[in-house]
Amino acid sequence: MMHRVYHKFPNFTSNNGTPTALIYGVPMLLQSAIRDTEADKVYVVFDGDHNPMRDKILPDYKKREPKLGFDAEAFYQQMSWLVDNLNSFGVHVVHQRGHEADDWICILARKLKAKHHVDILSGDKDFHQLIRDNVWVYNQTHKRFIKPHSCKHHYNYTPKECVDYLVLDGDKSDNIPGYPGFGPKTIRKFLDEHKSIRSFLKSDKSFGRVDKELMKEIYIRNKTLIDLVRFTRKYMKGLKVPIKKGKFDKKEIKRFAITYDIKTFTKTNFLEIYETLK
Repeated sequence: MMHRVYHKFPNFTSNNGTPTALIYGVPMLLQSAIRDTEADKVYVVFDGDHNPMRDKILPDYKKREPKLGFDAEAFYQQMSWLVDNLNSFGVHVVHQRGHEADDWICILARKLKAKHHVDILSGDKDFHQLIRDNVWVYNQTHKRFIKPHSCKHHYNYTPKECVDYLVLDGDKSDNIPGYPGFGPKTIRKFLDEHKSIRSFLKSDKSFGRVDKELMKEIYIRNKTLIDLVRFTRKYMKGLKVPIKKGKFDKKEIKRFAITYDIKTFTKTNFLEIYETLK
């Protein structure tokens, strides 16, 4: 969400020149999402850099060239402001150094689904593995809920197939290589024939020119990186989710509006959405 907002409002500043793209944009996009999902409780989860275990498994994990025109200092200063102040909007903030947002979202979703319906606001395919009858993924860009019966229609795999599909496909955004030569059509054919990578590796069957030893190596590495439930159970067992509880504070939000010259923060139709959160 922050990267979407940063590029959507690249020139937003206060009257004194302080960059405000994220300070303005994240609460605005979040307000829209709350309205779309009819959420009454919201957790906003921030990345706290890479979990060191993933770096050990794949040293090049998430290593990529910085984009031109990206002001990292301004971006992370505003992110820090959001981490410190977003709870004044009534949302619960989760952030801890050394842990990725994906893992905390997985833990929260699995914890909350027992008593609540959960919508995960993200365009990240990794979360499709968590989809269940009462856990959906909401893609705000396309205004689309991804549900158990619709996941395959939109993404070529079911929630149950998601991890295996991504293991074979890889993830360019995280710099995770998949199986060489496997694209969407080949992966779909492979899963239709063999159901899962594990069942293929345990069988005496073949698939094209696939090298089983290479596939086994890629499967072990990528599954550990991509399977959120497996990763959190193995490497985050017993950790308490670091939640900074939200408490709606109209006076504080209006102070932000004055400090950063954001008139929207004082409008009734903006504030009333956040005022309803638990």
